[in-house]
Amino acid sequence: PALSVELVPAVGGGPTAVGPTACLWFSAAPALRARRMADGLRSGGRGMTASRERFAFGRALVALCAELGFEGVFPLDASLAGGDQHAAARRIYQANIAHIARCDAVVANLDFFRGAEPDSGTCFEVGYATALGKPVVGYVPDEGSFAQRIRRRCPALAGAGSRDVHGWELEEFGLPLNLMLGVPCRIVVGGAREAR
Repeated sequence: PALSVELVPAVGGGPTAVGPTACLWFSAAPALRARRMADGLRSGGRGMTASRERFAFGRALVALCAELGFEGVFPLDASLAGGDQHAAARRIYQANIAHIARCDAVVANLDFFRGAEPDSGTCFEVGYATALGKPVVGYVPDEGSFAQRIRRRCPALAGAGSRDVHGWELEEFGLPLNLMLGVPCRIVVGGAREAR
């Protein structure tokens, strides 16, 4: 389309203009997993919450997209699961890759997950979309540089001074995430609604 809209205000780098009827891929499952774990509920060792909650969250994101004039695509499809675990994983991977390729942009939950880094699957999806030249908008719940966020939210990992507990230097480029996410993505503070 000739008309384009700005998805988010700049915090990181990277392009963010897409057409008003663009298709957006939501990589947001880590928010569900993290919220469920924070509530003290077990996820059955799979890192995922109950299907009903996942699909309800996905429908809410798709509805938010529609409200904002976008088509939303959420990475959950019950028809892909089941059967042999490796075959199911391959079907899910292939479907997710196809969805990302079809979409005009990616909106990703880049909050900490199982430590002081975002979900590895989400990071892959962000990298894949970036390699395809698609704009990526990531959202985090709090302000601050990556090192500040680690010190504040994961103090047991922070260590002393500019090093973590293992002696590795804490990355400090003034970005809210590792530079490989903070440079190509536009990062907003908040949630999916703020990432528009």
